[in-house]
Amino acid sequence: MQRILILFCFLFLGQLVVAQQDTVLASKIFIENANRQITDVSGSESIQYFYGDVKVYKDSVFMFCDSARLVGSDLFTALGNVVFVQSDTIKIFCDSLVYNSNTDVVDLYENVSLENGEQQLFTDKLKYNTGIKLATYQDTALLLVDKTQLQSIQGIYDVDNKIATFYNEVIVQNDEIVLRTDSLEYLSELKRTLFLGPTRIIDDGSKIYCESGYYDLSSKNAEFAGSPQFIDDLDTATAEVITYNALDSILTLKDNAIYKRPDQIAIGEEIVQDQKTGLTTISGQASFKDKENIMDGDTLIYNKNTKAVSVKGKANYVDGASTLDATNLDYNSSTGNGLAQGNVTYTDTSSNFSLKAEQLFIKDSTQMKAIGGDTRPYLINKLEEDTMYLAADTLYRSQLVERDTLGAVDSINFFSGKGKVKILEKSFTAICDSISFNDQDSIFRLFNQPVVWSDSTQFSGDSILIYLKDDTVDKIEIIESGFIINELEPEVYNQITGKLINVYFRESELDSMEVNGSAESLYFFQDEEDAYIGVNRTLCGHMTFYFKEKDLDDIKFYQKPESVLTPMEDVDLSSQRIKGFNWQIKKSPLNLASIIRKD
Repeated sequence: MQRILILFCFLFLGQLVVAQQDTVLASKIFIENANRQITDVSGSESIQYFYGDVKVYKDSVFMFCDSARLVGSDLFTALGNVVFVQSDTIKIFCDSLVYNSNTDVVDLYENVSLENGEQQLFTDKLKYNTGIKLATYQDTALLLVDKTQLQSIQGIYDVDNKIATFYNEVIVQNDEIVLRTDSLEYLSELKRTLFLGPTRIIDDGSKIYCESGYYDLSSKNAEFAGSPQFIDDLDTATAEVITYNALDSILTLKDNAIYKRPDQIAIGEEIVQDQKTGLTTISGQASFKDKENIMDGDTLIYNKNTKAVSVKGKANYVDGASTLDATNLDYNSSTGNGLAQGNVTYTDTSSNFSLKAEQLFIKDSTQMKAIGGDTRPYLINKLEEDTMYLAADTLYRSQLVERDTLGAVDSINFFSGKGKVKILEKSFTAICDSISFNDQDSIFRLFNQPVVWSDSTQFSGDSILIYLKDDTVDKIEIIESGFIINELEPEVYNQITGKLINVYFRESELDSMEVNGSAESLYFFQDEEDAYIGVNRTLCGHMTFYFKEKDLDDIKFYQKPESVLTPMEDVDLSSQRIKGFNWQIKKSPLNLASIIRKD
């Protein structure tokens, strides 16, 4: 009996003083080392105390501390310079921890620092499940990733999937950005933050709002979705999705994109801004508007630095009173140079004219050259009671801007046409090979075999000037080789020739006519019943004709007139022609189609 008691005491005391030997507990916690160990068995559960260089492990979990306590077989407490390691994936430092080996849950306290690769998480209280490798905190933590800090009141860190989820007063901050939100997910392998709710970001002076999306801490690339808004100084941008490429400094607005600057607005399906060059490309039903201009097109390019706007593709451009429409327009508002192609229409409402062409070349915004395609280019001039159409092989328009002494700005539009010019208007039609006019003096200057028709009268000469007043013909001036033919009926013509002929109108009707220099006339006289009674042929230096209700009322001849009156019975109608007679009524334009048709 005495031997048995001695043996029992020896075994008990041996267990109490074991040092630096592995002890296997029922909980499978291995005590690899302790400088000193005490066991208290006075209570319902044994309590073991370990002191000095304590090293403990269970499966893949290793714990190091200054001292430790094990209650029963599963509740382990570590104190002082605590280090918690699991499978070389994470390392946690703290002042103390409590580990339950049954639940695989460890609670870490005070000055907690979790390291996972290059990332560090700091908090004062952390709960970690070693089984599913999930760390949670409820009272503020800070995650360091390179030079970026992620902070929140609550959070979850999934070690295996390397995902951290932050909740409640989340702040992400580095030298370039400050991000605030209520919930955020961080993918540590990608170094990417995912926005899970309303998020506000300040990035190098720019302000961003979104409700979903991501931001890469490494590449600085980002995508903002969920009612995103971008504010940069006085610029604002909205879209369904906003992306940012930090390497190229490219900001992209996708779907329902709107970019606003003071007095400017850009709208499109997509807007791409290069923040290095200041170039902004607007595409997909693109629109740009500022104080003076409105542009609509397939693609618009705006330079923030030079304030130049270029438009490409089908477009509509409005500049004050001017509007330009085309199937394809390449125009730079800064240089004023451009090319419009396909169904081109240029309209100036202030001058009441429109220009239609297949191609329109623009220089300095004041000079234009219009050429045709299947049809010829033509000008439409809205008059008071009618519309005048003018077509040519090539049309030109230029503008002179003048400023008076009081600073008031006025502009004069100059037009010209070359090659088979044709004019169609209610009161007259005309053809020539070249023409010029402006909207200040309202004088049409016709050159190179010009011919003008008004009612049944034809005017021709070396050059013809048509004067408009109140948008109606007021005067026709025929210079050199003037010839006027008035058709009374087929083969019966009144005729007048002279070096200079001035024809005056009143209320769009022929009023008087002056012929100067080598004047010659051939007139058929009629009785009260309009029967022809004879032909009068006169030569003189100057003659004047007066009309009443379109009919000849009086004639005056000056400077040695010589007249011959031939009775009708002695008249051969086919021979009653002044030298140079050429009746060209078949060339008179009939309708719009006839003047724009290519011969």
